[in-house]
Amino acid sequence: MRSDHSFARLQTATRTLVIVAFALFAASCGTVVTREEDHEAQPLPGLVTGIQAELLWYRQSQGGHDVDEALLAPAVQGGRFYFVDTPPARLFAVKAPAGRRLWRKVFDPPAGGEPVVITSGPGLSGDMILLGTREGEVIALRQDDGRLLWRSRVSSEVLSPPVSDGRVVVVHVNDGRLFGLDARDGRRLWVYESSVPSLSLRGTSTPLIDSRKVIVGLASGKLVALALQDGKVIWEATVAVPQGRSELERIVDVDGDPVLRDGVIYAAAYHGRVVAVSAATGRILWGRDVSTYHSLLVDRDHVYVSDENGVLLALERRSGAILWQQEELQGRILSAPARDGELLVVGDASGYLHWLSPEDGTLVARHQVSPVGLPGPIVSHDGVLYLKDQHNAVYVLQTKKLRQGE
Repeated sequence: MRSDHSFARLQTATRTLVIVAFALFAASCGTVVTREEDHEAQPLPGLVTGIQAELLWYRQSQGGHDVDEALLAPAVQGGRFYFVDTPPARLFAVKAPAGRRLWRKVFDPPAGGEPVVITSGPGLSGDMILLGTREGEVIALRQDDGRLLWRSRVSSEVLSPPVSDGRVVVVHVNDGRLFGLDARDGRRLWVYESSVPSLSLRGTSTPLIDSRKVIVGLASGKLVALALQDGKVIWEATVAVPQGRSELERIVDVDGDPVLRDGVIYAAAYHGRVVAVSAATGRILWGRDVSTYHSLLVDRDHVYVSDENGVLLALERRSGAILWQQEELQGRILSAPARDGELLVVGDASGYLHWLSPEDGTLVARHQVSPVGLPGPIVSHDGVLYLKDQHNAVYVLQTKKLRQGE
């Protein structure tokens, strides 16, 4: 294990890692269910050299692995990179992308109390950092130095990052409730309650703030829009309807984060659909039967989705028509897709990153970053990838296309 202030690079971190590729000229409620599925993985196809990746730095976790590290996604803003290590609960701010530590915040347990376990975040809003805990607490800190602004209690474990417009902080908790808190002091403003099935996936959708409303996916398979000021329902849309004989077959969680583009919300449900929904009215514009528990990646013309079986699909953004699907990674339990320059990138359960062409889904590169899984999400910022593996280790990589003859 490395010391807390060791953001030391790997012994060969300044070297360039040449990765295998095609030539580039030629992605609480009742019982909870983990999202790992038992699919037989396809053998990896052979690739030829085409990209090089530089591992800028990495850091091993100093804590254990008793929480779902997939929920502790890193965040980048204002030249700073923030990530959580737990337990014991600590938040780090480092210079992005170099990795020089700026500050560290340690969350000590109350006298005689249980250790603080951070289960969501960091969420970034304005000059605030927002975190959620297993004990049902929301913590707000200053981005500049990690100074505590306030702490507020909610009804249960917080599994998705709180979000804010600078006036209201919205928190989605594991028992299905949404809380609106005053961004100045954490005072409770409103509560919205939703029913949660007896069996659901572990995780909750991160709320999306759109002007004066907040939109969130629910474990019931619905998407709901609430007034940001008072939590009153503006509209509801059904993404998926429970079907099947068993409780497992009837899970329809909308766990991925809704995405807003050009007045349209894109969302998806497990055992359900990918849908496009009018942000103003909640009217469903189109739906495509795809089961996923991941967030979507949306660009000008496409919606990219990793389905539950490890198939990556590209849908036409305005109609939902399938443009292509990549099945060579089937069974590898993929992360949500992200952008890396001109390419798509996804992680898998064996610790590989895979790069693909966004035009036709062709696999163009792969590299094994970690000995354990990369559950995601992958954060891409200014040409650098920030990610955490299943054991909460942090990796920061930069890739570039090789020219012919290199």
